[in-house]
Formats: sequence, C-alpha cells, structure tokens
Amino acid sequence: MTLRLWWNLFTSLGQDVSTEDLEKLKHTDLLEELLKELSKDFPDVGNVFVNERDIYIAHHLQMLAKPRIDENGRYFYGSR
Repeated sequence: MTLRLWWNLFTSLGQDVSTEDLEKLKHTDLLEELLKELSKDFPDVGNVFVNERDIYIAHHLQMLAKPRIDENGRYFYGSR
C-alpha cells in the first residue's frame, strides 16, 4: 500500500491544471475532497486521518466543558 501511495503522489506531480480545475477548487472544500479521494484509494490512510481528527476534536471539546478556576478563584467554562 505504501509504495502505491508514493507512486500515485510521484506520478501526479507533473500534471497540467486546467482553468476548469481551478474554478472547481474555488467552490469546493479542498481538504474534504482530498480526504474523500484518499479514503477511496487508500482506506487505511483515510481512516487514520479521520479518526485522528475526531479524537482531537473530542478531546478539545471535553477540555472546554471542564470547569476551570480563574485568578480570582471563580469557576468558568471554556477558555479566556
């Protein structure tokens, strides 16, 4: 799988980009498209990116939900 991923990256470097492609990129979420294509061609790699993103987001949401104490001893939620 790793060799195929590198080969696809290497062979796609010299491709010409059309005006249509540039216009399409302006109207799409590039990262979302990249993850979809990556997941389709390399499911294991795509799963790692999605799982890592979900773990990161969940962790930060949990941290924001925890009560904290400011310098005056008052409790608050979130960040300041």
